[in-house]
Amino acid sequence: MLFSRPLLLNSLFNCQQRALKRHGAFTLIEMVLVIAIMGVLAATALPHYIHQHTDTHEAALSGVGGAIAAAVALSHAQWIANGHEDGDDVDDLSQYGNENLNMTPLGWPRSASGLNNSPAMVEAECIEVWNGLLQEGAPSVATKYGSDYRVTTVADVNGKSLDCLFTYQQDSAANTIRYDADEGIVTATIL
Repeated sequence: MLFSRPLLLNSLFNCQQRALKRHGAFTLIEMVLVIAIMGVLAATALPHYIHQHTDTHEAALSGVGGAIAAAVALSHAQWIANGHEDGDDVDDLSQYGNENLNMTPLGWPRSASGLNNSPAMVEAECIEVWNGLLQEGAPSVATKYGSDYRVTTVADVNGKSLDCLFTYQQDSAANTIRYDADEGIVTATIL
């Protein structure tokens, strides 16, 4: 009996395939195909994952910035509702939060301790304002690295005093939230 060469090779190849399948092994071609498919999927998904990661950090900063801006506006509204006017020296704003928020003479949050109501901020007072405005469970803030936000003070844009600058620490983009106690302005900067 004569066998043609392709038929003989096909027969041997099929025997090898059956033997490999019985042992649960993969052929070299199957392995190469799986690796190639995984490479294509990884190349497609990785940029999307990196972009999503960046978007998450930006959304976190925007959310906290919005929460602080809303809390500043609410505390100012409470200051007005309590009957205060420009120039009033208000310590421990009543009917707001824990009633320990001190206000500037123009009615903007200033600190939670002491009797100084000047809008010139120092880092410890920035932390007091952060904690006085935001509820329990808010992102952490400190003067050193290791917290969610690192606080420093920077020169006010109008040159009158110092503003609070909260720098987001969970990424390397140096995104910030700035609070100006002179005018109650909160600015989130995403780089």
